[in-house]
Amino acid sequence: LESNSTIGTLHLHSNSIGDKGTAALAHALESNTTLEVLTLNSNQVREGGAVALATAIHGNRKLNTLALHLNKVGDGGAKALAEALQHNTVLQTLDLHSNQIGKAGAEALGQALTQNKTLHTVHLHTNTILDAGATSLGKALEQNNTVHTLSLNNCQIGVAGAKALGHALTHEGDDAGRNETLQVLHLHNNRIVDAGATAIGKALESNKTLLTLTLHSNKIGKAGATSLGDALSHNSSLQTLELDKNQIGDPGALALGKALKVNSTLKRLVLWDNKIGDAGAVELVQALERNTTLRELNLFSNRIGDDSAIALGKALAKNSALQTLELERNSVGDAGVAAIAEALSRAGKQSLLVLGLADNEFGDEGASALANALERNKSLKTLVLSDNKIGVEGALALAQALETNTSLKELNLCTNQFGDTGAAAIGRALPKNKGLMKVDMRWNKVTDTVKAEIE
Repeated sequence: LESNSTIGTLHLHSNSIGDKGTAALAHALESNTTLEVLTLNSNQVREGGAVALATAIHGNRKLNTLALHLNKVGDGGAKALAEALQHNTVLQTLDLHSNQIGKAGAEALGQALTQNKTLHTVHLHTNTILDAGATSLGKALEQNNTVHTLSLNNCQIGVAGAKALGHALTHEGDDAGRNETLQVLHLHNNRIVDAGATAIGKALESNKTLLTLTLHSNKIGKAGATSLGDALSHNSSLQTLELDKNQIGDPGALALGKALKVNSTLKRLVLWDNKIGDAGAVELVQALERNTTLRELNLFSNRIGDDSAIALGKALAKNSALQTLELERNSVGDAGVAAIAEALSRAGKQSLLVLGLADNEFGDEGASALANALERNKSLKTLVLSDNKIGVEGALALAQALETNTSLKELNLCTNQFGDTGAAAIGRALPKNKGLMKVDMRWNKVTDTVKAEIE
């Protein structure tokens, strides 16, 4: 590397290089003028190796990406790299996730971000930076105007850290932090709870630049979700919001549903595993009658039944924007599926590409309704119906639909109840279908003889 003039990318992850090997590479970097990307992930690099790399990048004028995740650089290594970043003028991406970095290392990196003018992507997730580290980074963002992606998930950040980050993202008010470059903020798997989510929600009301916010697994409940919903009613930039594995329940879903009726930028909303029942889900899906921008709605693993699915069917009949709908692991029965199928049958309202209905409570009637929709629908690409109660009648109806449907690419029918008769019928339909690329019928008590015939 010291004399090489051609290599631009070097991936050396998972090689047990250690500090000694890293120091040798670092020494070469001091004179190398071509290497732009160096990945040393999972190489048992500790503080010594990080210090050597810091010395190298202090004056290096070519390297723009340094990946060191899954090592053990610790606070000492992070501090050395942070000091180098105050002088480096080319590095754009720094990945230090899973490196045993604590609050002292995060504070040093925060200080570096107040001086550095080139870094745009920083991954610090799965380190123990705590509130103190997150607060330092939040204060740094108030002065930094280059970082657009910051990963702080799984860092044991609580309310104080969330408030500091929220303050940095606030664009209006005498005391606003006014960071106008951050576009992606990952904060999932922390301890933000309602108070932290409320602070971030307040920031989003005036923020005009953040595009993606991940907050899943943070014990956020009604109050936090309500604040985020209020923010979405005013926010004009956020495109992705992940709130899965929280506790927003029906009240939180009601607040988000209200926001979706007026929001015109959100494209992806992930709410799986949030204890949302029909009371909240009905309001949420009814918003789709007015909303024209949401592309993906994920309600996997909630408490949604036929009432919500029927309301959803009515909304889908008017909506021409939604492309992905995930309803797996709920309690939707035949009536609910029939309502969704009716919407899929309507000409002119066929934007849906992916429909997930696995692990619900419908059988032949629902499957037959979907089959009828498939004969007319020209948009759906993926249909997931696994873990339901579809028997022979439903499988026969689906087989007939497959003979004429031209859009479906993937059909999942695992773990149903149609056995040899249903599987054989679907198998006979496949040669007539010109678009289907994958059909999964495992765990349907299909004999080896029929499997062989289908294959």
